Amino acid sequence: MERTQEVELGQRGLPGRDPEGRRLQVVGPFAGSWLFFVGAAFALIGLLWLSERNERLRVEERLVDASRATTLARDEVALRDEELARRVDRVRTLERDLAKQETLLVRTEDARRKLVELVGTLAEESNEQRSESEVDATGGDEDLAAIKAHIELVQRLNHALRRYGRAELRVHGLDAIENGTLVGMRLLRLDSDGIALGLYRAATARIDVDRTEGVATIVLRDVRETIGGVQKPAQEEVRIRFELEEPRAFVAELSDLVALSGEWPESAPLTKTTPEKLLQRRMWQERFDAFLEGIDGERRYRLQSVGSIEMPALREVEILGSNARGIWEQRIRAARVEVHVDESTGRVELLLRDGFIESREGTIRLPKDRDYRMHLPGADITNAKRALMGMVRSDG
Repeated sequence: MERTQEVELGQRGLPGRDPEGRRLQVVGPFAGSWLFFVGAAFALIGLLWLSERNERLRVEERLVDASRATTLARDEVALRDEELARRVDRVRTLERDLAKQETLLVRTEDARRKLVELVGTLAEESNEQRSESEVDATGGDEDLAAIKAHIELVQRLNHALRRYGRAELRVHGLDAIENGTLVGMRLLRLDSDGIALGLYRAATARIDVDRTEGVATIVLRDVRETIGGVQKPAQEEVRIRFELEEPRAFVAELSDLVALSGEWPESAPLTKTTPEKLLQRRMWQERFDAFLEGIDGERRYRLQSVGSIEMPALREVEILGSNARGIWEQRIRAARVEVHVDESTGRVELLLRDGFIESREGTIRLPKDRDYRMHLPGADITNAKRALMGMVRSDG
């Protein structure tokens, strides 16, 4: 009876004994459920951890992919920027080339227009002279002989100028010769390409030669000058002075057309100027022209003519100034020209003596006993020194 009660008590979850008398602990139907919940909790935590870990891995993978995409995008942007920069540089180069071509086209067109105007003027004068000759003609053979002699005279003058003196001067025509004086002379001034830049029409002209210095001067009287297509006011006298490369040969070829002064130096050879000296003179002319072309200003300058070079100065110089379209704006004519640079202010100047500066605003006369300083806006000291080594005066 007692054992039965213990078993029943054990079935109710109280300690009892088995049939052999051992004490038993009988667990009720809900006594071990906490083990299940603990296991389930651990399983849930594991699942959550795995889920979080997988999500973290997916996020990291997406971040890596995004980083790679960003890097690729940056590389692509960099490549496109480089390509864009190259295209911009190319466009700028093409724009500069186009600007140069436009400037060259404008200059060429302007030169063509000037040449057409000069040719038209000369053609009108030639027609007038032909008409007068036809009216005054007295005999066909005599007229042919006179015309032939006239042509030979012009050719002789041009040959002497081209070979011994000034290749940029060209005698276009003469009306007559009276006691060594050239009457009705028309003298063209050409650039280095042979394009006519100006025309002198003088009532009379003579050629003076100083044998002591080996220098010739063409003296024009009652002059009308056309330069850059613009008719200038009449001038009483214009002197074109230049050093002769072979003074004796020049005089021998034009013996009846030149007025001589001075005496030949006793030790002077037939050819006064050696080929080496001539080459050096042309070199300095080219350098001076390069210096003028390097000026980056509103006005462009060109060395029109040089009589001689006495380092560091140029003698008997004419410089023309024009705007960006090549239209004449200024003319400088001086017996002496030097280039001066001021290191402290960065200014580049021309030192001018004995002559004039002519522009649309008027004419400035240059002093003979001191330098007139003419500032060159846009001129660079470094460029001046590089182009004119040995010909630049400096205070610094």
